[in-house]
Amino acid sequence: MDILQNPFHILGATTQDTKQRIVELAERALLQDPDALSSNARRTLMLPKKRIAAEIAWLPGVTPECVSQLLILLKSSAGNQHSGNILMPTVKTPPLAAALAALPYTDSATVADKVLEILKLSSTTLPETDNLDSIQNLLGIDALNPLSHANLLAARISRLPDYTAEDVTGWILEIVRVFEKIKPKDILITLNHEREIAGFPKIANVSVIEEKIQERRYYYRRVIRSALEKLSAEERSQIVMTAIDSAIGNTWPLLIEDLVDVYESGIQEFLNIQEKNITIQDTRVREAANAEFFDENFTTIVDEFVQTVEKWDAIAQPIQISRKRQGLHHEESLRVGKDARQLAIYLYNEHDKLESSRQLIGILEEVFAEIPEVAEQLAENAEALDKIATAEEELSEALENLKTHIDELQWTATLANIKKQVEELRKAVDTGNPDYILASRVRELVHAVKKWDALSQSIEADYTIMTLVGDLADHLLIEHNEPDLALQIIKATRDVFPKFLDIFPEFLVVTNPDIDRLTAPSFWDDLKSKLPMRIRWGLLTDEIPTVNAVGVVEIPCSPGYLLFLSDTDKKIIAGALTEAVGRPVDIELVPLEIVQY
Repeated sequence: MDILQNPFHILGATTQDTKQRIVELAERALLQDPDALSSNARRTLMLPKKRIAAEIAWLPGVTPECVSQLLILLKSSAGNQHSGNILMPTVKTPPLAAALAALPYTDSATVADKVLEILKLSSTTLPETDNLDSIQNLLGIDALNPLSHANLLAARISRLPDYTAEDVTGWILEIVRVFEKIKPKDILITLNHEREIAGFPKIANVSVIEEKIQERRYYYRRVIRSALEKLSAEERSQIVMTAIDSAIGNTWPLLIEDLVDVYESGIQEFLNIQEKNITIQDTRVREAANAEFFDENFTTIVDEFVQTVEKWDAIAQPIQISRKRQGLHHEESLRVGKDARQLAIYLYNEHDKLESSRQLIGILEEVFAEIPEVAEQLAENAEALDKIATAEEELSEALENLKTHIDELQWTATLANIKKQVEELRKAVDTGNPDYILASRVRELVHAVKKWDALSQSIEADYTIMTLVGDLADHLLIEHNEPDLALQIIKATRDVFPKFLDIFPEFLVVTNPDIDRLTAPSFWDDLKSKLPMRIRWGLLTDEIPTVNAVGVVEIPCSPGYLLFLSDTDKKIIAGALTEAVGRPVDIELVPLEIVQY
C-alpha cells in the first residue's frame, strides 16, 4: 500500500481522529468525490482489525503537522504519479509545506525532490549545514521512527525524478538499513497510544504487528523490483553487488535477501539468452580449433567467448554469492563453468593448444571464484597445465642445449677436418702427387668448406677457415702453377664467405681491362698459337670467348671433341690464360651452340 493510497490520506484523517471525526471526513469526501474510495477507506479505518494494515502502512508516531508537510513534499516531487483527486489533510499547513504545494510537476527535480533527499541521509552521513538541519527539524525527520521512515523511503523510491543506478542504489541501501531497525514491540506501543487517543481498542498481541510488518516487507520488495526494472541488467547487477558488499558478516539484512531474490527473478531471461550465446561461441571455438585457424584469428574467437562468459558472470555474480552464503550453488553458473572448463581441456587434449588452454583456465578461475565446485577443478587444471608447461619448457631447453652441443661437436670436427685436409693437400702437392689425386683431394676440401657454411658460429672461426684455404690456393698457384685447382678452392671460399670479399686476394677480381683482353680477337689468336695442335685445331673454334656475369670465361668448343676432353687439356688452356693475363682465370669449356653472347 502506497502512502498516497492509504485510507488515512484518502479521507484526510489522522491516526488520532475519533470514529465520529472519521465519519465526518468520509461524508465530506463523498460530496467532493462520490466514488467507492471514500466508503472503503471509512470501513477500513472504522474496523479495528482492518485498521491495523492502514496504520502500519502510514506514518505512525508522526505528528499531524509533520505528516502534512511530508505528504505535500511527496505530491510536489517530479516523479509523483498518484496525486489525482485525493484530498489534502485538513490540518493547518506550515509555510514551507504551503510553498512546496504550489510547485508545478516537471520532468526534472523540483525543490521538493531536493528536500526529500534528506530522507536517505542517515544521521552519520547527513551534512552539518544550517539549511539541511533546519529542514530536518522542521519536518521532524530526525524523530521519525524506523517504520514511518521506511514507508516514506518506499514512497520516494516510487517517485524518483530520474532512475539512475547511483540514485536507486542510495535509496535501496537506506530502506534496507532502516527496515532492520523496526521493532514490533515499539510499533505496538505507538499504535496503542494513538488508538487510545482516538478511542479505538488496543492491539493485544505483538504477533499481529509482526505479521503486518512482514506484509509491509513484501510491499517494499515490490517497490524495489519496480525500480530495478527501469534499469539495464548491468546496472541492476551493480546495485545488488553494492548492497551485498554493504552487508556485514554472513547474516544479511532481510531486504538484501529479498533484493537478491527480486533481482534473480527479473534477470533470469537475460541469463538464459546469454547462456545460449555461450553455447554457440563454445561451438565456434571448437570448430576454429578443428579447422586449424591462424593463431591471430583463433585468439579473436576465444576472446569473444571469454567476453561473453565474463558478461554472463557479472550478471550472475550476485546470485552466486547468495547461493554460496547459503551453502548452495547456482545451477546455471555451475553448468556454464563446467562447460567452459571442458572447452579449455579440449583445446589442450585434442589440439595441443597449451597456451590457449592455460589462458582460458586462468580467466575462468577469476570468473567462477564464487562457484567452489568449478573453482576447485579449475585450480587443479591450472596447476596441471602449469606443470606441463614447465616440463615442456625444460624439455625444449634440454633439446636446445643438446642441439647446441651437437652443433659444437660437428663444428669442432669439421674445423679439424678442414685443417687436416689443407695440410694433406699441401703435402700431396709438395710431394708431386698425380693430378687426379690432387683433384680428388680438392673436391673433398671444397665439399668440407661448403658444409662449414651451415655450421659457422663465429666470424673469427670463418676468418680462420678462409685464411687456411686462401693460403693453400696461393700455394697451389704460386708454388706449383695449379690455377685450375686454386680457382676451385677460391670459388668455394668466395661463395661461403661473401662477407670477406673485400679482403680476398687480388687475383680473384676480374676487372674490365681483363674482359677487354680476353675477348679481343688478336689476344685470342696469339694465345691459340701457343697451344698444342690438337687443342688449337680440334677442340677450339673460331668463335671469340665471352665473360659471364660471375667472371667465368666461357670458351666455345667443338661438341665432338668435348667428349674426349681430358683434364690435362683443360689445365693447359687455363695455364696459358693465366700466363697471358698474369693471374688465374676461371674457365668453362662449352659446346658452340650454347655459348651465351
